[in-house]
Amino acid sequence: LDGLAGIMQLFATTNISSGSLVILLQQIAIPISMVISRLLLKATYVKWQYIGACIVIVGIIVVLLPEFTAKSASSGDSDGSQVVLWAAVMALSCVPMTLSSVYKEKALGEVEMNVVYLNGYVAVYQFLFNIAMCVPAALAGSIAIKEIPQNVADGFLCYVGVNSAPHDDCKAAPLFVNVYLLFNLAYNIL
Repeated sequence: LDGLAGIMQLFATTNISSGSLVILLQQIAIPISMVISRLLLKATYVKWQYIGACIVIVGIIVVLLPEFTAKSASSGDSDGSQVVLWAAVMALSCVPMTLSSVYKEKALGEVEMNVVYLNGYVAVYQFLFNIAMCVPAALAGSIAIKEIPQNVADGFLCYVGVNSAPHDDCKAAPLFVNVYLLFNLAYNIL
């Protein structure tokens, strides 16, 4: 589920040009997680939490509505509908992400399970799922399928600090990637 959410977010963020719009769309995870937690975990919320979720939804609508209508009206083409499509994909990516979180919460609550092992298994399945998703991701992007192995090799070279293309700057990549991985690991364990 995490891998599916990640792939959906990858496709959406590749096609949404506004970074602030991406961040705004991710906030839909709040009401989605409330609905899924209510249905699957029988979670209960107080009035203010429902009001907060409604404010998030209204805020997203208020911000997105003018953007969609302005792009559609000014360009005369389907640019606005493309934004709507990828915004919907981004919003829907919160469903598998939330289902994954609810599953982990339920699994950790019902059975004595080490959180490190659970996250380890999730990471293995995510890795395998994302390998399978390389081909559709390449088809959706501008990469030929035959270039995937070379891109993976170039990415690994950059990870170890070696430039593989004329305009690469991979000197600090090992530091940045490993610091990110450490913080991500700490966040998921703690």
